[in-house]
Amino acid sequence: MCKIAYFLLVIAALIYIFVPARATSAAVNVNWDGLLMVKGQIGKVTVLEPTTLWERTVDNELKKVRTLAKCEQYRVYRMDNLFSGQYGLGGNLYITKDKTVKYGTPSKSKLAQLNKQLSSTPSNSGNGKLEKVGTSFERTVAMSGAAANVKGTAYQYVILQGEPAALAVYKIPTRELVDEVKLPNSTTAWSITTDSRGIAWIGGTPNAILYSYDPFAKKLKNHGSPDNRHTSILDLEVVGDTVYGSTAPNGNIFKYANGKFTTLGEVNGIQKNARSLAFQTGSNKLFVGSGSMASLVVWDLKTNKKTEILPPKYRIESDVYDLDYAQGLIFAKMSPSKKVLVFEANSNKFIQELPAGSRGVSIASPVDGNVYYSFMKNSSTSLYRYNIKNRKAENLNVNLAGTEAVSLDFVKLESGKTILTGLLGNTGTHFQYDLSGKELVDISKLELPVQGVPIHTIGNDSVGNIFSSGYVSGQVAIYNPLTKNKKLITGIGQVEGMTAYEGGMFLGVYPAGNVMYYHPTKNPNLSTMFSVAQLGQNRPISLAVSIKEKVLAVGSHPKQATNSGTLSYFNLSTKKVTHRKSIFPNQSIVALAYSNGYFYGGTSIFANGKSTGIGTAKFFRISAKNINAHPEELKLPIIKPRLISAMVVGPTSNIWGIADGSVFIYNPSNKNMKTLAIISETSGKIRNGSLINGEDGYMYGTIENKLFRIHTVSYKVEMLSEQQSKGVSIGGDGNIYTTTGEEIWRYIK
Repeated sequence: MCKIAYFLLVIAALIYIFVPARATSAAVNVNWDGLLMVKGQIGKVTVLEPTTLWERTVDNELKKVRTLAKCEQYRVYRMDNLFSGQYGLGGNLYITKDKTVKYGTPSKSKLAQLNKQLSSTPSNSGNGKLEKVGTSFERTVAMSGAAANVKGTAYQYVILQGEPAALAVYKIPTRELVDEVKLPNSTTAWSITTDSRGIAWIGGTPNAILYSYDPFAKKLKNHGSPDNRHTSILDLEVVGDTVYGSTAPNGNIFKYANGKFTTLGEVNGIQKNARSLAFQTGSNKLFVGSGSMASLVVWDLKTNKKTEILPPKYRIESDVYDLDYAQGLIFAKMSPSKKVLVFEANSNKFIQELPAGSRGVSIASPVDGNVYYSFMKNSSTSLYRYNIKNRKAENLNVNLAGTEAVSLDFVKLESGKTILTGLLGNTGTHFQYDLSGKELVDISKLELPVQGVPIHTIGNDSVGNIFSSGYVSGQVAIYNPLTKNKKLITGIGQVEGMTAYEGGMFLGVYPAGNVMYYHPTKNPNLSTMFSVAQLGQNRPISLAVSIKEKVLAVGSHPKQATNSGTLSYFNLSTKKVTHRKSIFPNQSIVALAYSNGYFYGGTSIFANGKSTGIGTAKFFRISAKNINAHPEELKLPIIKPRLISAMVVGPTSNIWGIADGSVFIYNPSNKNMKTLAIISETSGKIRNGSLINGEDGYMYGTIENKLFRIHTVSYKVEMLSEQQSKGVSIGGDGNIYTTTGEEIWRYIK
């Protein structure tokens, strides 16, 4: 007869304790044939013949720990199909499903005893604690810049992405760093300009805060936000004592004067990013460039008349990315193409198209009255001059080290010489060009202060490695909770969604709209599986895998000004993809989970031209075998939901989701639905919540940056921390991982 044995395995200086592999409570005492049951346990294995205990490494390879003896019993916390099928014994330890072991599940009576004791056991939230793991990314990303003279001294301003964002200030021409100030409540700033005094004006993201900075006094001032409907100030234009600004996502224009904001309204009534601004000197005409379907509107601020002047053939572009006014002309930088369009400001007449790659053009030079820009041709970037009088462009054959100009400004040095200066790319490369001598002074790197990068998304693979992606700057960091090792993947954009598959991860990447796959050994450099960009989508945000049907499902959110999201099925065997557009018109699919032949999904009502959204969010399921099948809508007992932002499969195959500020639980077998209110008011248009099965009898989640857990039997809700927490994942150590700003935190159960 077999006897029960418990073992402490000391391998490579690591102690693996099988019994408490997940958090337990001493008050729980349910004996199952000599083995005490614990929270999160789904079954047990009995060793029939000597078998191997494996550790899954960070590279998702199997490493032998030792041989388990006949008659030993171990708790099972998870099962998967990796490595021909394995039972998870806790931590990163597994045994293979074969004839050497026997798997069993507890009886209903044992489960009832366990659940009864769990529901009556005092919460361990008082024992659980948040512990800082560290930052995923540190970078020096120069997002934008401007240069100006202040009381005789020339300064270069540089916006640095970070948590929070920062403004670095340098003297010209020495490039001496003279100040660094944080931009509170902003993680980056797309817009920076200067007024006639050289004061810098800055528009922040994600709270649309307007700042000003005086380098002489070394003082930053926070002027607040136009209103709470905006997330970003995309461009700024200073006219006298008035600052005009353009915003996203509602495409509004505002002005700031005498310490007060005034909203002028939307550019054209369609939800677009008001991307760029230019003001015609001596007139009432404000030129506004928009995206994601390119538009250029002339707005007469006196009569309120708005006129579209962009020629139809250019309206297929994504954006009018930058606008500049010089000597009676308007210069419109298009995106994504490398073109600048020239218009007469008085008549609005289109004149010509220029090949150009810089973010825009300079203002009119105080030396010769012309404008300057950059353009890369045959892998070589050069400085160009556009003659305002004869309207001809000239290549100055000034080598800009293969990088396009991000900013172009004129400053006067203490020597009396006027130079053209600015940033090349986003690495802090700085150039200075002597206009009088017509020669490049030099190109060198500014010493940019290192900034922590805010984390945008977090997830985990099948072995409990924690994946995180940086906001805007992208990159992916992979952290192993057991070894503490970290790996950084560069050359990838901002990850919107992710899901585990065969020891790797599928990643949905913004802004390219690519779905990529990473595997530590088979595909360490990532490969693009397919793209949804051609469908007008740029955020593949929800991903789920069906192993049985061999399908990856991807829900995407569209670019601004397109009407609906898409659903894509990628066949994991044939590598072919099928797309389905507008399953729910004016909505996008932002949450997905797979269970028993169906993909369950949730939508956002904000994939359309209205800032208030259209309709109510849908909870649905669709056959994993047929993307063209009719989606079955499942009614939520929630009044007019706006956003279903998370979805996972819980114990007993119930579907758990987040709709606005509530968690819902759907039982597919009897179609019963239960809802639990977590937060009364919510924001966000495509994401404001997350869920993960903690494998310990609790579902963990965040809504509006609040960390909570729910008992999967009693449905008791516990708020776990007052600290701001975004996203949840589960590590190989069994603990819950979340993020705060640029930092990863671990909730120790």
